[in-house]
Amino acid sequence: EFYNKLMNVIEDQLDKTAVAALKSSFNALVTGSYLYTSKCKSCGAKSAKEEPFLELELSIKDSASLEDRLNGFFNKDQPKDYKCEKCKSDGTVVRSLKFSRLPVLLNVLLSRFQYDLQTQREKKVTATVEFAPELCLRKYSRSHLPPEHRQQASSPSRVYCLASVVVHVGQTLHSGHYIAYLCNQATKSWWKCNDTMVTPCPEFPPECFNYRGSDITTDTTETPYMLFYTLKGFSADFEIPRHFASSVIAENDELAARVAAYEEQLRAARESLALHKNTFQAVFESLPAKYGDTEWYWIATAWLRKWVSAEAQTPSIDNTPLLCCHNKLCLNTPLMKRISVNAWKFFVTQYGGGPELDSHSFCESCARDWLTQKRASLEFKEKRDEVMQQIRYGNCGEYAVSEKFIEELKHAKYSSKLNNGTLLDPVMCSHGGLALTAKFRNVSTEVWEYFCQQCEGVPPRPLHARLPCAECRRLQCEVANQEQQEKYSKQTEKYNNIFVSAVSNLVPETWYLFVGQKFL
Repeated sequence: EFYNKLMNVIEDQLDKTAVAALKSSFNALVTGSYLYTSKCKSCGAKSAKEEPFLELELSIKDSASLEDRLNGFFNKDQPKDYKCEKCKSDGTVVRSLKFSRLPVLLNVLLSRFQYDLQTQREKKVTATVEFAPELCLRKYSRSHLPPEHRQQASSPSRVYCLASVVVHVGQTLHSGHYIAYLCNQATKSWWKCNDTMVTPCPEFPPECFNYRGSDITTDTTETPYMLFYTLKGFSADFEIPRHFASSVIAENDELAARVAAYEEQLRAARESLALHKNTFQAVFESLPAKYGDTEWYWIATAWLRKWVSAEAQTPSIDNTPLLCCHNKLCLNTPLMKRISVNAWKFFVTQYGGGPELDSHSFCESCARDWLTQKRASLEFKEKRDEVMQQIRYGNCGEYAVSEKFIEELKHAKYSSKLNNGTLLDPVMCSHGGLALTAKFRNVSTEVWEYFCQQCEGVPPRPLHARLPCAECRRLQCEVANQEQQEKYSKQTEKYNNIFVSAVSNLVPETWYLFVGQKFL
């Protein structure tokens, strides 16, 4: 929880200060204490134990008022498994809980997130909890305290006024939103704090959380989670320690300086953005080269994106990624944008850089190679589609080709992408015949000749086969027979051992030796 984290940070900072009164003043504001008392009905033994607290956590199960929750929290109990330390009697000790010291700022936490044993996950309890604008804690402290603890109880009235309500919006513990409602104690007006939006509440309480007198349904996801009460009659007008005030003033001055620097930076950024926007609109209209222009220039799209994004320091023009190995304009069109002559002159004047690439800067050698490669690719795809049609719908031939090679041919864009090793290797066995587990397709003579043209290193002797290799089948049968013979031999040896062991235990030893183990 953020509240507990904040309290821990403040306490850590107060531990470092040399003024002890400052820490004690803070503890009196936010820290209270419980007094646990125990009394044995059998021997009359009494004991008391005091523990501090930062928040009063109340469990929520069903709809009830805040007073009912307090009564249940401070109710006396007599546990059966608790043993008296003096007389050792079981179930005779009555325990009770009261306030021994009340804080000025009381935080009441409504424990709405509980673990569900059926679903094995945290769930939110949206039960109605009615709470009044004033809370009296008299019956939970003063009159029931032992004499040695009564003087520690703060404020004779022990009446608190509602100062703030934190509402949780959402269905689960791990998701949702928090909204705070704050009360101005001077004007008694309420304000809604929703992140950076702070708006007044004309009518309080709002209908978003359960409050005595409001018409609330229990199925709403907006429920009160933390209630902050302040001690009635408490005045926050006290003198701040000098060293503490100087530290706060120094931090405020530093924060004001940072705010002023940020505002100046924001103003400069807005002026620069407005200037760039005007320049962008003026240049953007004349940026692209129009249809029919005989002169234009090329510029790198990477640099153009930086200029459009209005970076603070736009670098000089860099067209070097557009150059080929001959230091001329390459044909990689995604890297460049064609712009007008006026736009190029503006960019060069404002940012400088280069090199200058106009409509006549294309590399003829690279263009020739690109066209040759493009034509070869189109011819390869056209012939490939024709061959695939013959393989799919044509008559099966006598040449065996692996299905892996045909799959590679289907997705290849150039003949150089074909793997020569997959043409016959997965299909041909070591004897030059068709492998037993081969996945192949039979193709015609025309298709086989096409494969020989596209692939280098094709075996000199093509594979003419429709049935697996006879030698491989013979070796497979021999291996199967040998395995079967070994299995039969092991079974025979097993049965002989069982028989000999049985006979040796049933007949006399002399007769067994006479007949002979071999006969048995």
